Amino acid sequence: MAPVSQSPTMKNACDFLKVARNTFKDNRETYNEFVKVVSHAKTKSMCRTCIKSRVEELFKDHQELIIGFNKFMPKSNQQMVECCQTLRKRLDVGFVDKVKARFQDDDRSYESFEEMLQMHEEGKKSIDEVCDEAFHVFFPNDHDLRVEFLNLYLKS
Repeated sequence: MAPVSQSPTMKNACDFLKVARNTFKDNRETYNEFVKVVSHAKTKSMCRTCIKSRVEELFKDHQELIIGFNKFMPKSNQQMVECCQTLRKRLDVGFVDKVKARFQDDDRSYESFEEMLQMHEEGKKSIDEVCDEAFHVFFPNDHDLRVEFLNLYLKS
């Protein structure tokens, strides 16, 4: 008989939090930011892609923590609440100017970024698709833009 796959328990979650806290005992800011992300995940006020992306960013040098956290993510295509009316309303002018400056030698990339936001506003791209594209296409190596994008995205 094949083993039955079990969902993580509350004890598993507490144990994982202890491991994360111990891993970041000298970096409380990272641990506290992780706790905020967990809070957003629990209340479903943040989309799945952004939760996953933010955790990967926080735990970038700790693959075992990323794998451990993923065990707690829903396996199905359960939709988490859309985090905002439109993403563009959350992105302030300063951030958009930074993106434009970063792509100053590549007008096509900036235009594509704007098109992505427009497609989201028109309902042609989900917030999950926007987050995935922002992290993997537009800002794959731009830690500062990734962090600011998520912070603006989470702004209430």
